[in-house]
Amino acid sequence: MSTIALAPLMCYTHPNGLRSLLQYPSVICGESKHTAMLVGGLLLLVFGVFGFLALCAYAAYAVPHWSAQEMHARVRAFRFLVFRFRLDSWWFGVPLLTRGPLISLPIVLATEHPPIQSICVALILASFLAVQCIARPWKAWL
Repeated sequence: MSTIALAPLMCYTHPNGLRSLLQYPSVICGESKHTAMLVGGLLLLVFGVFGFLALCAYAAYAVPHWSAQEMHARVRAFRFLVFRFRLDSWWFGVPLLTRGPLISLPIVLATEHPPIQSICVALILASFLAVQCIARPWKAWL
């Protein structure tokens, strides 16, 4: 969803100086079609991506309380965040959810520079690997 929301921000330069969208080369950046796509993409980014991440972060914070208060319906609703992890690392679902939008971001920031994109994606993945090695959240030790 984050890649779709960020697609209107991925413009590249033509030899004649015009800029068009990477996924839709017939759409010139800055024209009315692009403006409508940009508004839709930003709304999807704010409400769909960031809203869902905020809701999941709140739920990850509240799941221990909900479990102690025996609010089983709420715990079941957010089971996808916590069921794969040990009880002391229940929070690790939120960093895994943030990894997707962060991996989509380098294409927007450096659309015309693939080496920079590769370095950014490698740094993001390496930092998540370091957090995973420190937290060791998985239930199975293998």
